[in-house]
Amino acid sequence: MLDEVKARLEQRVPECGTIKTAVDWSSLMRSGTQPVGGVNTFLLPGDVVGGAAEAATGAFTQAIRDGVQVVTMLQSTDARGTRALERIEDHLKDLREAVAGWAPGDTVGVFTFVRQRFVPDTRGVLSVITEFAIDDQLRTTP
Repeated sequence: MLDEVKARLEQRVPECGTIKTAVDWSSLMRSGTQPVGGVNTFLLPGDVVGGAAEAATGAFTQAIRDGVQVVTMLQSTDARGTRALERIEDHLKDLREAVAGWAPGDTVGVFTFVRQRFVPDTRGVLSVITEFAIDDQLRTTP
């Protein structure tokens, strides 16, 4: 599912640039440095919450709410970063509109916007986490 969300964001919100994954995020956090360039976007798995479950003969189903997080780090070190910062409200709205109401593949529901929050930082990088969730169903045969 993350690959499909990544492709959609890259298509619908070109200011994001090439969206990086959890491997890149982990490397960045381990390095303790700031990302290079004006706009850096990371797509990470989010919370997964279980809902009502049913067990029937030979089958188990449970509603789940599967989350994804888009971490956007902005700084005015290039034209794309400056443009995104100058229109920060529109940029964040573009992120919300690109994912909310859309569903990848064969999921049960569509993505809903959960929240968007600024992460305080004192090193000149504006960071925002945008969270989405989608209803789906876990099906197993015990």
